[in-house]
Amino acid sequence: MDFNAGSIMINEPFQNYIERDEFDNEFSKRKSYIYVISKVFDGTRYYKVGMSTKSDIGRMGDANTYLIPGKENKAYQVHYLFFYDESPYKNSFAHYIEKEIHAVLRHEFDSYNIRFLTNNPSEWYLPQKTNSSNNRRRTRRSQSGEDWFFGYVLGLVSVNQPKPRECYQFTKADRKDITKQVQNPSKQILRQYNQHKKDFRDVLKIIKIEKKMNKKERDEKLGNQGYWQDKLIGLEFIDKDDKTKRKKTWVIDKVVYRPGKLISTYVVGYKLKGRGSLQDMIGYESQIVELFNKEQFPWFTTERLKKLGVYEKYLEIKKKQEGLT
Repeated sequence: MDFNAGSIMINEPFQNYIERDEFDNEFSKRKSYIYVISKVFDGTRYYKVGMSTKSDIGRMGDANTYLIPGKENKAYQVHYLFFYDESPYKNSFAHYIEKEIHAVLRHEFDSYNIRFLTNNPSEWYLPQKTNSSNNRRRTRRSQSGEDWFFGYVLGLVSVNQPKPRECYQFTKADRKDITKQVQNPSKQILRQYNQHKKDFRDVLKIIKIEKKMNKKERDEKLGNQGYWQDKLIGLEFIDKDDKTKRKKTWVIDKVVYRPGKLISTYVVGYKLKGRGSLQDMIGYESQIVELFNKEQFPWFTTERLKKLGVYEKYLEIKKKQEGLT
């Protein structure tokens, strides 16, 4: 079916899901999708698999950038749409499943980078009508290159998890709901494509757990803001005045985490205990690695840092910063 964003047959499936919560309130739920389209270039039809993390038809409309001047190039055809529930993770399910599809298709079919008016390359496939070295698994010689290509896409979508919530096949004049067929593939499909099966719900869950574990490990190694506040706020230390060489007692009154493009660190605020200059009363700030540097602040000896229980974490922060500067 030629793409037409104004066609109800095409744009109707792009509506967000309307669901109800435990209090029977309606809410809108977004979806991601994978699309299969084709286009004729120089008398040859090429096929493309793409995806969008947004549930609107905009990504399909963007495909108009694929069009080049000329009567025969005025439209592309839509063949399949597969819609997925919104992912609870950063990336959509459609994103990962489309990547898996491409990993297999590139091995089985010739792919081409085609540049359009925008000069941006776009990957398209050219299924052969006869058996070729790339299409070596074809079991029926009568099967066209297009059917063989579509069979691969359907098989890969069918065996990967999660399954699409909605699936549509488009002919020249009609839209067919094939959701049951994709969600419940035949034994033949399972035998042929199960080698490519992945459950991306588990994959994304592992990624999310690993990120939390890494943050926990970083906190254990470097300490977090709460840790350094508990250890340092209220601590008094002695330092000499640069001019008078008199000893002054300082009190740490704050510790804050300061993120940066290259270096993220903890900054310690301290002010004079008792009376002094206006600046001494307002206070100063130093990074932890500066404050604990014995050459700058001799009071912070290794023994004192160990007694405070911060020496190991100070060394880890210092090592990390030295590796970035």
